[in-house]
Amino acid sequence: MQGAPFEFTAMVDRWLVENNDPDIDTLIAESGLSVRQLERITKRYYGMPPKKLARKYRALRAASRIAHGDSLDDTELGLAFYDQSHLTREIKQFTGLTPGELRTGKSKLTQATMAGRSTLDGKVSPLISGS
Repeated sequence: MQGAPFEFTAMVDRWLVENNDPDIDTLIAESGLSVRQLERITKRYYGMPPKKLARKYRALRAASRIAHGDSLDDTELGLAFYDQSHLTREIKQFTGLTPGELRTGKSKLTQATMAGRSTLDGKVSPLISGS
């Protein structure tokens, strides 16, 4: 893939945002890069390979829904996890909190983060290309 890094990050950002469970094969096809090239470039701009990046955004999306009191039962996002323990492990790895801790909002950091995110009203993009 040729062009500025902005094109690459915009493509990866779309891939992450448009899919509850981003598939690496989709990104490979769209980018025209080999798996190794894609891993190297994604690690350079995002700090991790695409598979881990997809896992992270899936877990953060689920954590956000849980923290806001939504249920993941029988939703596309909920079905992206193999089982409840898989969901719990992934959320804990990327947020440091269990779904129960997110749901109850006992963590001061969780309360502040969720309060701050709700006041942004889409003014700040969490993704690289939106910066």
